[in-house]
Amino acid sequence: MFAVRRSIGFSTILLIAAIAPRSQGAVLWVPANHPTLQAAIDAAASGDEIRVSPGVYVGAENKNLDFQGKNLAVVGDDGAAATILDLEDDGRAFDLHSGESYDSRIEGFTIRNGNTESIDEPGGAIRCVGATVEIRSCVFEGCRAAGSAGALLLIPESQTHVYECAFRDNRCAGIGSAGGDGGAALVHGPTVLHDCLFEGNRASQGASPPARGGAISLLGGAMIEGCRLVSNEAENGWGGGVAGDDFALFECDVLGNTAALGGGIATTGDIAVDKTLIAGNLAASGGGLAALIDSYVNVVESTIASNVAEGAFGTLTGGGGILAFGNQGARLYGSILWGNCAEAGGSEAKVHPHGALGLQCSAFLLPGVDGTIVYSTDCVLEDPLFCDPLSCAAVPGTGGVFDLRAASPCLPAGNACGSLMGARDESCGPTPTRSVSWGGLKTHFR
Repeated sequence: MFAVRRSIGFSTILLIAAIAPRSQGAVLWVPANHPTLQAAIDAAASGDEIRVSPGVYVGAENKNLDFQGKNLAVVGDDGAAATILDLEDDGRAFDLHSGESYDSRIEGFTIRNGNTESIDEPGGAIRCVGATVEIRSCVFEGCRAAGSAGALLLIPESQTHVYECAFRDNRCAGIGSAGGDGGAALVHGPTVLHDCLFEGNRASQGASPPARGGAISLLGGAMIEGCRLVSNEAENGWGGGVAGDDFALFECDVLGNTAALGGGIATTGDIAVDKTLIAGNLAASGGGLAALIDSYVNVVESTIASNVAEGAFGTLTGGGGILAFGNQGARLYGSILWGNCAEAGGSEAKVHPHGALGLQCSAFLLPGVDGTIVYSTDCVLEDPLFCDPLSCAAVPGTGGVFDLRAASPCLPAGNACGSLMGARDESCGPTPTRSVSWGGLKTHFR
C-alpha cells in the first residue's frame, strides 16, 4: 500500500511505501524432518518455508507437487547444481492451480526429464494456472510436454516473475495436426522473465496451426528482460526464439535461432524491442523478425544484423532482417539494420504494400529495403563498422562481435543525432563471456 501526503503550502511531497514483507513461518527440512517434498508440503502451513538438502530426488512423492492453495517457499538449500528433481520421464515437478499467491516461491532446483506427453498436457516441469508463483535460480533440462510449454506453463492470476533461470533442451510436441507452442515456455501476461537463458529448445512441427516459439510463446503483455535466446527452433513454424503478440524484449540477445517464419522473433500483435541484439538467425522469410497481420513493431536502440531469409513460407519471401507484413509496419529509432541477407529481395527489410518502415536516427542499407520506407535526414546510410560481424554464410550461428569500431558513424560523435545507434557501444576486444550463475546473471547480461 502507498500513502501519499501532499503539503502544497510547504511545497513538499511525502511518499510512504508500506510493503508488507513475506510472512515468516516455520522452516521444514527435506529429508531431515520429512522424507519427501510432498510430505513436507502436506505438513506445512501457509507462510512456511521448505528447504531441501542437496541430492537427487526421485519417486512419486517428489513429483507432481501440489501446494494445495498454501503460500509456500520451496527452496533447494545449496542451489540448482546440488538439488535435483529427476522426474524420470514421467510427470512434472510442480502443479499449482489453487489460487496460490505471489508469496509462493520455487527456488534453487534443477528440474530434469519431465514428461507430460503421455497425458496430453502442457507444462513438462511446472504448470501454474489460476495461481501465482515466483521462480528463481532454477535449471530446466530435457523436459517434454504435449501441445505447448515443454518445461514451463504460466497462466498466472497476477504478475509473476521468473529470475535467473536456464532452460536447455526442452521441447513441446504438437497434438494432432497442430504444432507445438513454446518449446521451453508458454507464458501469459502479466509475467516478467528476468536474466534467463533459453538454449537448444524446440517446438515441434505441425500443419495447422504451425509450431510457434522455439523457446518461448508469449501472450498478453508479457516481458522478457536481460535474457539470452540462443539456438532454439520452431520446426517449420514461427519464431525460432520467441513468438506471440503484445510483448516486449528489453536488453536481450536473440542469436542463432531458426524457424520457417521469423527466425528470431515472430509476432501477430504489437511488440516493443529495446536495447536488444538480433543476429545470426535463419528463416525462410523474416530472418531476424517477422511482423504479421495487424502487428506493429517498435524497435529502439537495437541491432538487427547478420540474419538470413532463404526460401519461402507459403507466399511470403525475403526480409533478411525484417519482414513487415502487417498493415501497420515497423518503426526503428536509434537502431542498426545492416548486413542481413535474403534470397528473394529485401536483404534488410521487406515491407507489405499497405505498411511502411520508418527509421529515425538509425543506420541501414537503403538498397536493401523492399517496400515503402520513410526515414529522417539524420539516419546513417553507411557501414556501421561492427568489430567482427558474423557472415551470412555462417548463419545460423551465435558468433560475431557487434560492438562498434572507434571510427563507427553509429557512435555519438559520428552522426547528426549525437547519440549511440544500436545495442552495443564501442569495443573491439573479445566477445564478453556470459555464463549462467545463480545470483550474477544480471551483471553478465547487462
